[in-house]
Amino acid sequence: MPASQSFLKQQNLSDSLKRIAIVLVCVIQGSATHNVIKKNLLREGFFKIIPWSQKAFSPDAMKELKCIEPKLEDYRELILSCAEIFEDDLSRKIYSNVMTACILRKFDGLTFIDSEEQYFPLDIEMTKGYRSFMDCGAFCGDTLENLVKKNLTPKIYIAFEPDWRNFLKITQLIEKFNIDKALLFPCALSRNTMPLRFTLDQVHSGAGSSIDPNGEYLVQCVAIDECLKGIEPTFIKIDIEGNEIEALIGAKKTIVHYRPDIAVAIYHYADHYFKIPNLLHRWNLGYRFHIRTYDYFGNETILYATCPSH
Repeated sequence: MPASQSFLKQQNLSDSLKRIAIVLVCVIQGSATHNVIKKNLLREGFFKIIPWSQKAFSPDAMKELKCIEPKLEDYRELILSCAEIFEDDLSRKIYSNVMTACILRKFDGLTFIDSEEQYFPLDIEMTKGYRSFMDCGAFCGDTLENLVKKNLTPKIYIAFEPDWRNFLKITQLIEKFNIDKALLFPCALSRNTMPLRFTLDQVHSGAGSSIDPNGEYLVQCVAIDECLKGIEPTFIKIDIEGNEIEALIGAKKTIVHYRPDIAVAIYHYADHYFKIPNLLHRWNLGYRFHIRTYDYFGNETILYATCPSH
């Protein structure tokens, strides 16, 4: 018996209550799973069944939660111009689907790729490789573990992780994997070096820790250009919970000089889907751009930039 049916049978709800009840189905596995649960609920006598994604991403819900979302209609020209810079048809399709989903608040139809390929795309040639890997938003070292697992252990590993709990885990992994050279910074990233307010994520093992003007903690922020000299990254990964644009600006000199492969998260804010690609494209460095999505609702959408001409 499916878990949803088992739970409902234990509640002994009256038929009259089932007829007026509104059931919000909180799953993120997409429409297939939702449809199975809905079918079971209908069989049990419920009538009003709403998928969580429909409610959670509705304009009314966003307003009620006081989420500050950009008015995408104000960015029409930037959105359209960004669509022209992607190198392949799949990237253009993903971009179109994601932007349509953001505008209509209907995310369930998005497709995504196996998360095992995140930062290691099988269909995109990353020309510089992973020899000198810069891990911005290193979390607990999960990307480093994947590098080792895929026999791509870097010769030089550079990590930025401001959550002290996860920073300690990274130091342990460095010893475990016997990395030749490592530079580990217990710092956040921005365009300048300064202390900023910070919120520690207490729910997802620190995955959501982020710069927050109302944060309880102070954390040291650094600009990549200001804390690294003579270190040539071949690959820069940036996933720092919404502060990606600031980090890229703070790394511009490094990127201009070395032209590393770049993988940057663009899903934290709706306008990042087009602002981040446009930012890198305006620098006119010869990069080729691709995007791929690895999770539901457009989450874990990554922009890849590689520069074969340098």
